[in-house]
Amino acid sequence: MKYTTPVLMASFVLTLLASPGHGEKDPFTNINCKAASTQLEMNYCANLSFKAADQELNQIYRQLRNTFKQTKQNTQEPKLIEAQLAWLKYRDLDCKFSADRFKGGSIAPLIYSGCKETLTKQRTTILKNYLEAKQL
Repeated sequence: MKYTTPVLMASFVLTLLASPGHGEKDPFTNINCKAASTQLEMNYCANLSFKAADQELNQIYRQLRNTFKQTKQNTQEPKLIEAQLAWLKYRDLDCKFSADRFKGGSIAPLIYSGCKETLTKQRTTILKNYLEAKQL
């Protein structure tokens, strides 16, 4: 029993060394998302696409918050934060619901990421409209 911890530690280190980034090539580095042909590739590309949309949303959200911070009576920023947190919860739950129809199937991650991308782009448009109206 006293050798259990060193054995577990050694297997943990070996697992880390065998993971990508420690000498092995990431299997997704050469994927052409415009020509993704396997479900794994499509799932990966859908997640990348969502992450790009999420990054744009976060940029617009920060700009809008900064616009509100510059006003003398900053009453809108706390409301924006509350609304955004509620929207994020809605988006994630709605997309889990959408993907759950395919639970256990290899397409479920594609459905989930695609849903999150679509809703995120819609929210980005809404926040852009708020930002443009605020700057007029």
